[in-house]
Amino acid sequence: MRLAAHLTFALMLSACSQQPETMRAPAAPQAPAGSLAVPDAPAVPDSATGIMRITDIDFTSYSRDLASFVKLEVGESMVSATPKIENFFSPQGGSLEDARDYSREKTETEFSTFGAQGGKVTLVERVNIKDDSVKAEQFYAIFKAKGEGHMLVDYGMKIKCHRGENTENWQIKPCQ
Repeated sequence: MRLAAHLTFALMLSACSQQPETMRAPAAPQAPAGSLAVPDAPAVPDSATGIMRITDIDFTSYSRDLASFVKLEVGESMVSATPKIENFFSPQGGSLEDARDYSREKTETEFSTFGAQGGKVTLVERVNIKDDSVKAEQFYAIFKAKGEGHMLVDYGMKIKCHRGENTENWQIKPCQ
């Protein structure tokens, strides 16, 4: 039931969003047996840089349990939720050692917000994470217009791991 509501909400937002006519969706992939797929849905990009509109996001491939560390609550305002999201994915500060360590790749974080009548979707991707298990995170939050602001209606996260059986693909299982 919740999945259908998310897909319906995402499709409503994308139908209302204004997109330049020059943007084209990638070809639709073949859905694996037993998976839930939206007919004629565009291929889901492997990174946030390839996501050009809301319909490019496969909300079913994310986990709210993985996103629990962001400390969001369904029903809270976008004004309240946005600083929590920003602080989790792009914390301020850091140690002097982190600043001096130029030999490691730097963590990169990309924030995107897709707006439309009826709501907004925030997408965050963090790669090259300085962690021994998690190497990348992708997070979404759906906000529905309410009064003069927006209210959080859903959120989720998926990750890529440095080690284990699956080190190349996004997953919702915790890393080893």
